[in-house]
Parts: sequence; C-alpha cells; structure tokens
Amino acid sequence: MVDMLRSEIGPIQAMFGESASADPNIVLPVAFAVFFIMVFVAMRITLKDKGKSEMTKEELERDRAFADRQ
Repeated sequence: MVDMLRSEIGPIQAMFGESASADPNIVLPVAFAVFFIMVFVAMRITLKDKGKSEMTKEELERDRAFADRQ
C-alpha cells in the first residue's frame, strides 16, 4: 500500500494500471449518486419501521401488569 502512495503515478493508476482514469468529472458524480441512493434507501427503511414500535393501550396495560407480577 505504501508503495502505491509513494510511486510517481497516482494510487488509482497503481491499482488499476496505467490507463486507469481518476478524472474528477467522472468520479464525483458517481460518488454523489451512490451517496444519495444510500440515503434514500436508509430513509425508506426508517420510515417503513416507524409505527411498528408503538403499543396500543391494551398492550401497554398488559405489559405493565406482567411487569408488576414479576
């Protein structure tokens, strides 16, 4: 790894060969797209599970009675 960082060519070219490109005009939009897709998926997962942890009054009373017995 250290050899790649200290070489005369960049680390991308050292890993993928001399013809590899690390052009920011290509890399940055792809990185932003992946980031926003991951945020979108995470928001969908959290919003989908939002109401499942809430208990009804009957369930809460049953749970309290169970805890009081113990």
